Amino acid sequence: PEFQRLSLKYDLQKVFGKTLYPGDFVSKDNAVALFEVITETGSETLGMSVPAKLKTYRLEQILPTGLKTNVNRQQAASLVVEIYAYKTGVSADSLRPTTYRHIRNASAIPDPIYHRLVIALDLGLTELEPDYSYKGESFATIEETLKEIIMVLDLLGEW
Repeated sequence: PEFQRLSLKYDLQKVFGKTLYPGDFVSKDNAVALFEVITETGSETLGMSVPAKLKTYRLEQILPTGLKTNVNRQQAASLVVEIYAYKTGVSADSLRPTTYRHIRNASAIPDPIYHRLVIALDLGLTELEPDYSYKGESFATIEETLKEIIMVLDLLGEW
């Protein structure tokens, strides 16, 4: 029901096609299209390639233009923080967490993603493992990513 409500508010067919499979992985193209649909910025980049859109939206640090695989969990959480930042009008780099948490494997997380991950943890969009590590290398599913987006919309009073 949540995804149906989300697809009534935003045209998710532009992102995932006619049928949404929650267990499928999020591709880089899906991630960029999702950013555009949720932030309602698609008209600004009409006719541009995905790499050009990544530069325009300043997402190339979290979704490198050379990315050939699906988006992993830490990239998806970072993307959702970018959506939050866009909707609040504050750059993701300027966001500061209200609480700090020790992430056991922090050194394994790339710098541009680390800051956004800390914000995602602070906003309650994602969680650490019981041993305080973050397992962000596995691919992000559509279901996980949409749930995080719904949480952002809820935080912003848009849900």
